[in-house]
Amino acid sequence: MRSSKYRFKEYTFSQLKDTVALPQFQRSLVWKKEQKENFVESALSGNPFGVLLLHDDIVSKKLIIIDGLQRYSTLKSFYDDPFKYKTIKSKEHEDLIKVVQRINSVYDSSSEEFLFEQLDDLIAKTIKNIKFELERDTLFEDKLLNSITDIYPGLKNTQEAHLIYKNISRFWTHYKDEISIAYLNIPAIIFDGETSELPEIFQMLNTGGTKLTKYEVFSSSWSNVLLSNVSSKIAKEVEKKYKKLMEDTDLIIENYIEGEIENSKIVSLYEYAYGIGKIITKNSDKLMGRKTVKYDTTESIGFSALITFLGFHLKDLEKLNIYINDKTKSQNLTKFTSIIESCFTDVENILVPYISDFTKYIESQVLSIVYTWFKIHYNVNIHTLEVTDKEHFIQNEELFKKNMPYRFLMDILRNYWAGSGDSKLHEVVTGDLEVNRYLTPINKDSLEVQLLDWNESQLQKPSKSISADTKLVMSFVLKSFFESDFQEPFTPQFVVPKDLVPKTNNILPVGHLGNTYFLEKELKDFKGVYLFDKKINIQDYYFYPEKHEIAENILDIQYEEYMSFIHERSKKLIKHLLDNI
Repeated sequence: MRSSKYRFKEYTFSQLKDTVALPQFQRSLVWKKEQKENFVESALSGNPFGVLLLHDDIVSKKLIIIDGLQRYSTLKSFYDDPFKYKTIKSKEHEDLIKVVQRINSVYDSSSEEFLFEQLDDLIAKTIKNIKFELERDTLFEDKLLNSITDIYPGLKNTQEAHLIYKNISRFWTHYKDEISIAYLNIPAIIFDGETSELPEIFQMLNTGGTKLTKYEVFSSSWSNVLLSNVSSKIAKEVEKKYKKLMEDTDLIIENYIEGEIENSKIVSLYEYAYGIGKIITKNSDKLMGRKTVKYDTTESIGFSALITFLGFHLKDLEKLNIYINDKTKSQNLTKFTSIIESCFTDVENILVPYISDFTKYIESQVLSIVYTWFKIHYNVNIHTLEVTDKEHFIQNEELFKKNMPYRFLMDILRNYWAGSGDSKLHEVVTGDLEVNRYLTPINKDSLEVQLLDWNESQLQKPSKSISADTKLVMSFVLKSFFESDFQEPFTPQFVVPKDLVPKTNNILPVGHLGNTYFLEKELKDFKGVYLFDKKINIQDYYFYPEKHEIAENILDIQYEEYMSFIHERSKKLIKHLLDNI
């Protein structure tokens, strides 16, 4: 009979807390605050909360968490600082009710409700001030009583103060026992097999609970695909990931020493793709529509870019380790990924004059555009990752710069990339440049029909804010007013402010293109005001209408007047855009 690699064991939290570590391929924390609070409350109530799956590593003599990170790290966080999760309400505890009654017996000028709120506040401040010394005998009791007698000096050195102290002491003793998890029983299944088997087990756990993304699953299946001599940028991004994970969990990550990745420049394939995603997101933030980078999440763009630029379908991502592995020359890999990064930057520089900060990010669309730029300039040997320059690219480059922005806009307006975006991306990847959609001139009549159809559809939609599509169209209109790229930072505003748009039971498209204009950010103090009444120079590129284009009195504009105004003005803006392509 084959012996089992698994055994059951029950620990108290105190026994477990000093022996647990994370495997390097473990996923980041994803539980939200409310989930943590609900879990803690359930655990304190004695409800079952599942079994941890741990690996008994004979080398490190640590228990490595294979499954149950969210649950364990929440318990650890609660153990270290229970008052992040628990708020003390005086009226819910008998001894604290007596404290309020005793104060009230001497000072009867305040209502009990006020005294309860005051005591809650004093307890919270006391805990905050002695947060790291809460285990010291009588410290909490002494500090809280002093705070009470500072407010109510008539209680000092009285029998009532002595009784209040006893009530506080009795409450604190009972309450610490109630919230203590030192002896909380935690069931665990221990895996005693080989460490090399962990990635497969981890991957099979992708059921129930907090789901792993397909990228996080690869963190286990690719954990032994190690890449050497990676760039310092990649190593730095990976370091940030693990530092963030340790900050969030206060746990040791198995096989990780802070700074070692930056020094050794050795990472797994998963970590490499993760790092590329962070670099692309930071360097091309306007194209990606990201203002900040979060290191506790995985950017899919790094994984998607690698497999796409190798010429494969996104569904083939699991094959990435066939083409990028420890046999890949580091200089080839570094050049390949560096060119990918630069292609994203180049495309952003071409597109930003049209979209400003008002992009609408769709991953498959962006990948198709950036890959086309790559294909115009380079060839890649997928088996060696050697990249060579193409000799003849100028004509295709000019076609791309001329046609791509308007193709980008038209695809957004017609939702071209919705649904089957991966397949459409693969068509671009495998298709010839001669028929590439970003090198083919867009039919101006088709764009006009699309813009006018979109414009009419927006009239039938209620809107209280300016949509991403409207901002994007407006940005293209703005570009059409300039012979060269505009540099001023703009902010979209309403021509007729929200509070002046007529109230009616009819559909009110407040954020319609016709009710939109761009204001320089330096003039943001005029946001939401009727600019005809202000002494500033309203230049043409604001698209601010003339007086005769709006109702005679904008302060009392009627529904029919408003709808007619935005309809006519939006058509005028679209015509200007089309006339200047």
